[in-house]
Amino acid sequence: MPTFPIISFFGLRNIRVMTFVDGENLAIRCGAILRSDNYRLRSEAKYRKDANVWHPTLIGDSVVDQGGVMRTHYYTAVQGDHALVEAVAKELKEVGVSAPRVFKKAGGRSKRVDVSLATDMLRHAAHHNYDIAVIVSGDEDFVPLIEAVQAEGRGVHV
Repeated sequence: MPTFPIISFFGLRNIRVMTFVDGENLAIRCGAILRSDNYRLRSEAKYRKDANVWHPTLIGDSVVDQGGVMRTHYYTAVQGDHALVEAVAKELKEVGVSAPRVFKKAGGRSKRVDVSLATDMLRHAAHHNYDIAVIVSGDEDFVPLIEAVQAEGRGVHV
């Protein structure tokens, strides 16, 4: 995987940050760790199998001095009915995610998570809605997105 320059937030003021979380990928990887290593999450962490995982340290204005995370976008998909989709979105809002995007899986598969994250992140970059994007994912498919966002003059922290 290519390496990208790490953006140092220290000493920067009034920086607008948006966070984009590939929650589906994060939850699946978290579940694998929990199963394989007999690992237990801290009490403040929230986890729903194959749908979402969240810890309060993933969001907060402490990222930048006198700036901060303006909005956290969280993308995931769930197997179930509309009520479950709504329940997961509500859970994410309750832990501070300002823009949860929860999709219903069709046939056990989800394609909308990655495409929606990429579309939103690039659209916000093109409209200069943030200075720095923080992307939380373990998916190498986002490398072209990161390059496109940087070409728009926005910083990216992986």
